[in-house]
Amino acid sequence: MVDSFRASVYCAMALLCAIAMGPIQAAEQAPFIVPADKTIPSGPEGEAAKLGKALITETKKRLPKNVGNGLNCSNCHLGAGTVQSAAPYVGLWGVFPEYRARSGTLDSLNERINDCFERSMNGKALDYNSTEMNAILMYIRWLSTGVPVGTEVVGRGMGK
Repeated sequence: MVDSFRASVYCAMALLCAIAMGPIQAAEQAPFIVPADKTIPSGPEGEAAKLGKALITETKKRLPKNVGNGLNCSNCHLGAGTVQSAAPYVGLWGVFPEYRARSGTLDSLNERINDCFERSMNGKALDYNSTEMNAILMYIRWLSTGVPVGTEVVGRGMGK
C-alpha cells in the first residue's frame, strides 16, 4: 500500500513537472568523463564515496547477507561503474527519479539500486538509510561530478 501510494505521488509529481516544463526537447548528451580519484573530497563525503566504491567492487564480501548469488556490483557495472556502455554510474545522480517501464513506476535511485540487489544479485534490499546505501549513493554522486542535472551521458546503459 505504501509503495503504490509513493509511486502515485512520484507519477503525479512527474506529470506536474512535465506540464510546467512544456514539450520535451531532445537534449544533448554530456561527455563521458570519469573524475580522477584524487578529486574525491576529504572528510565524511569522501570517506563515504570511497566506501561506496569498495562496496561496488567487493559486494559479496562486504554485504554477504544482501547478495544471494555471489556476484559483485562490478560484475555488471564494469570498472566500478566507470566504463561506457557497461552500465556506468557516471551521470546517474542527476537523472533520477526515472520512469521504469518494467514496473511502470517512477523509481528513485535508491529503488533502482535495491532492484539490482533483489533481482540481479538474487539478494536482499539495503535499508534506505543505511551506511551502505548512502555510501553507494555518494560514490554515484561523486562519479556524476560535472554532469548537469537532467542530462544523460554518452555511453549510458548497456552496449550491444
